[in-house]
Amino acid sequence: MTKPSRPFNFGLFVVAAATIGMLLVLSPFWKAVFWAIVLAILFWPMRKRLVHWLGGRTTVASLIIVLAIFVFGLIPAMILTGLIVDGAATVLKNVQAGAFKPTEIMNSAVERIPWLQNMLASASFDAESIEETLRGNFTAAGEFLLSRIVGIGQGASAFLLNLFITFYLLFALLDDGDRLYGAVFRA
Repeated sequence: MTKPSRPFNFGLFVVAAATIGMLLVLSPFWKAVFWAIVLAILFWPMRKRLVHWLGGRTTVASLIIVLAIFVFGLIPAMILTGLIVDGAATVLKNVQAGAFKPTEIMNSAVERIPWLQNMLASASFDAESIEETLRGNFTAAGEFLLSRIVGIGQGASAFLLNLFITFYLLFALLDDGDRLYGAVFRA
């Protein structure tokens, strides 16, 4: 006796293909989705209090939370990053211009601390060779960063896109979180 053959289920095939296609399209954005979910979970208690305080207006509460994260978290981080980059560029410029002179710093320290001169002499310390090595290393680092500026720009644009997706999903999760939780739980 032969088994009855099962007919090909085209609907199931389409759902599976669509799911695989969706995963392939969304795979570059998994970090943004992950962080949106993490932030939504972390700020859910605050959202509940704000919704209660605002009389049930979930959209306004969600918008307040997203703006607060942006203003109190992201803007200071961007300012700090800018300050660090600006400071590094200033140091690199000073090193290339010859304003950074470890020899003078060391001579000044030796003049002020007499026992340091004996210790450095016994260690055969050569400040001029260290200065040349440091200057060469700083110059090489600056040239490397200049050669990578296009990659840095592309990374920054990808970061901004992921940041936008994170905040958009965070707003959607906070705004419709109750309904999404119910739908996932029922499924």
